[in-house]
Amino acid sequence: MHKRRDFKIFLMIIMFMYLTIVGGCGGGGGGNSPSAPLRLSGLQLSSVTLSPAFSPATLQYTASVANSVDSITVTPATSANATITVNGANLTGGGITVNLNVGSNVITIVVSNSTGSTTYTVMVTRESVTPDPIPTLSNLQLSAGVLSPTFSATTLQYTANVVNSVTSVTVTPTTTATATITVNGANVASGSASGAINLNVGSNVITIVVSNSAGSTTYTATVTRESFIPTPDPIPTLSNLQLSTGTLTPVFNAATLQYTVSVANSITSVTVTPTTTSANASITINGTTVTVGSMTVNLNVGSNTITIVVSNSSGSTTYTVTATRANVAPDPIATLSNLQLSAGTLTPAFSAATLQYTASAANSVGSINVTPTTMSANASITVNGTNVPSGSASGAINLNVGSNTITIIASNSTGSTTYTVTVTRDSPSNAIYHKITQPEALIMMSQTSGYIILDVRWDYEYDEKHIRNPNNGQEAMLIPYTEVGARAATELPNKAQYIYVYCKAGVRSEIAARDLVGLGYTNVYDFGGLDDWPYPSWTVSGPPPTYWSDLADISWWSASGTNFTISTAEEFAAIAALSINGTTSFAGQTITLTSNIDLAGTDWATIDYFEGVFDGGGHSISNIRIESSGSGVGLFGTLAAGGTIKNFTLREAEIIICPA
Repeated sequence: MHKRRDFKIFLMIIMFMYLTIVGGCGGGGGGNSPSAPLRLSGLQLSSVTLSPAFSPATLQYTASVANSVDSITVTPATSANATITVNGANLTGGGITVNLNVGSNVITIVVSNSTGSTTYTVMVTRESVTPDPIPTLSNLQLSAGVLSPTFSATTLQYTANVVNSVTSVTVTPTTTATATITVNGANVASGSASGAINLNVGSNVITIVVSNSAGSTTYTATVTRESFIPTPDPIPTLSNLQLSTGTLTPVFNAATLQYTVSVANSITSVTVTPTTTSANASITINGTTVTVGSMTVNLNVGSNTITIVVSNSSGSTTYTVTATRANVAPDPIATLSNLQLSAGTLTPAFSAATLQYTASAANSVGSINVTPTTMSANASITVNGTNVPSGSASGAINLNVGSNTITIIASNSTGSTTYTVTVTRDSPSNAIYHKITQPEALIMMSQTSGYIILDVRWDYEYDEKHIRNPNNGQEAMLIPYTEVGARAATELPNKAQYIYVYCKAGVRSEIAARDLVGLGYTNVYDFGGLDDWPYPSWTVSGPPPTYWSDLADISWWSASGTNFTISTAEEFAAIAALSINGTTSFAGQTITLTSNIDLAGTDWATIDYFEGVFDGGGHSISNIRIESSGSGVGLFGTLAAGGTIKNFTLREAEIIICPA
């Protein structure tokens, strides 16, 4: 429609010019000389360049402007005594503003006087509006899982995987275009997270659409949630095994399934007490289910096999104890009469009744021979499990850098005596123990990589709280300090690797660090105890610690009673709980233990102040574990002048006194 109107205007201009020229040439009376042509001396349009450049004799021009220009000012000039009109409007001074439509706009400038007129035309073209492009996303993120492939605006389909515990995700789409975004049909602002999208197990398709007036682009993310796979209970094992008489050989270990024990001829039965920490496990002894924690087994003279089976739905583990009851008047248990090393000096000097020794060897000593001698009749000797004749040297025993335990057993039909020699081989000259502060440790761990953070506490302490690098998620490795020597070669194979060691209060970390140095590790740094660690962002916390006093069963005690019997670890823990909170000191009261108790798995809180009588009844208290500072630390802390503790055996105790 605009083109038709423009064409009509153009024809009118041509007719007008024709009449003007004819009139100018013919004159009104005939025969007179024509006057000189009437012309503009200048023509300017604001923000526009004329094509061709203005010339008085050139009557037609074109020009173009952007869509944003909706008007221009036309400024014509003439040196003649003439009038000028722009699109029919008289020019009175300066210029005239002409509004512009999109497309072609014809501007007519007429200069005239009494002798005639001349018409100039300018065709000004105003550009159309450029439509917005079809929008796309500039970024797409999920709250869980990783997009595959990596996001690109031109890639429309993605996948991601999440674990079964992730039940929903949010989607954050971003666009730089002026557009709207929907996620599964719900509007979402650019750069903002969508509402939670529930995930079924398996594939879940999430559709993201970005759109404007020009069109739309659709992206899909297929999120696969893993199936739930229940974890079966592990095959159960025993955590402890005790006999009322005799000593197990070897010392009990959950992974060791066969043991021997020897008892005197006067022992006609033995009480077997197996313990397991495995959930939902049952225990049988010689085929009979144990329901009360222990069972008595009769012994014949000679060999007696005791079979202990611990089982659950996942399987079972069988332990056997071969109990040998001696004949009447057995030979005395064999002992050594002398013990010599090919290098180093025994400390203390050898004595048949002294069972544990130490010795030192230079780093250059790579092996050692042991010469044991016994005067016991019919005795045999083994050195690290290999038979050695009395008075003869053993084969060469290789020495690692650090501690090396050599076990010498003298035995006969009556029993055996075990001697141990711990030989410490010096470290190479480049293996040095480093003690650093905790701020120094933080700086070193923050600025380096490829190191090990080594926690040498017990597993339950590790579960309560341990160190984790927040910058890369690296967790501390757990190796209890008593196991460093046995596990280092396998779990810490690189002896040049930087190892940062810590414990609870700094005692165990020094022991472990020095053991590592002794084994030849060259970059070991001890930064003390977690109790003093001032950087909470570098720790991961679990449940608070539990002490036996927290598990106490005080139902057996009353303030008015005088004689009590207890038989469980929880009842024994009540003595600590009642003394710690100041309820009683047990003055005038007697407590008698009626069975063996085991304190494994939980720290003991010292019985604070005791002035009663504790009679162990000939039983044992096993696996007490304490780590504390100050004085008065132990099973009983302060025993008052009127207090008595008697008639019990303390087995497998570990008490660590930390600096205050």
